[in-house]
Amino acid sequence: MYRYDDLEADVPQGLPPPSLWNGLPLCVWDRVNGKVCPIGKPTDFETPVFKGKVLFRVKSPQVPTEPYFEGRKRKYQFSIQGQFKEKINVLDLTFGAEYDRPMRTKPPTIFHSMLKSFLSRTNPGLEIDLLSDKPYIRQNIGSAFQQLLVHEKGEEPPDIAMIGDFEDRTQAFGGKFDANENGSVVPSSMRKQIFATCKCDYDAGKQVKHEYVFEPTNTYTFVLYADSTDFFTYTENCMGLITIDLASVTHAEPYQFACQSKAHNMQRVFDFQIWHTKFFEAYKDNKDDEEEEEEEEELEA
Repeated sequence: MYRYDDLEADVPQGLPPPSLWNGLPLCVWDRVNGKVCPIGKPTDFETPVFKGKVLFRVKSPQVPTEPYFEGRKRKYQFSIQGQFKEKINVLDLTFGAEYDRPMRTKPPTIFHSMLKSFLSRTNPGLEIDLLSDKPYIRQNIGSAFQQLLVHEKGEEPPDIAMIGDFEDRTQAFGGKFDANENGSVVPSSMRKQIFATCKCDYDAGKQVKHEYVFEPTNTYTFVLYADSTDFFTYTENCMGLITIDLASVTHAEPYQFACQSKAHNMQRVFDFQIWHTKFFEAYKDNKDDEEEEEEEEELEA
């Protein structure tokens, strides 16, 4: 049982103290707007690049009435829906997480290679480096989500709070996403590969035959979910081999769902962090380590 009140003195970045997290050990923080997003409820947000709503669901024994997870192995769902404020090339948007400091516990090189290979099977174009001084895991936004829907002006987008799954709806991108003769649409696995291939050519300076863009008149829906990441316990099951405590491997830097635009000097389209009470224990440990280092340096001087 977490003693929330004991952690209040060390709450960073203006985040509300854990005692105000509605009894949950985690909190979704809108980093751009500096506010908390309620779990399980669509919430409006706006940035200089995008306007819409976000929904974060988490499987938790403290929220047993969440019907979305019934009959599913998934541990969370993250959904974004809204409109871009101007036309943006899909290949200019990067989604993922970037950290300012090295991992506190770096994986062995061979394990890192295995992990990259494993994740790339379902995430074409994935870039991952957990060994550098500024670790990251990212990919083009067109390949990052399990479901991507485009609704043109006048069309009614779905309610992101619905329980069922969506099907990709990407015909409006044109090019390779045009519906074929029998009217079927490109499946999500093929959509991921198309954008990953285009991104590779784009970064190499090669000409991309068709320009895939986000139009400001369209409404876009992005849906992401996983069964390996458990935010209630803040653990990650890696390849079914080991379970890692996410709070212990970073220097008090939380899990991120962030999108940046290269066309806007890496301005954040959105940036949501998942904080957990475990981080405050790690935060204290890090502060203690820093204080010990400072004391040793003073003694040596």
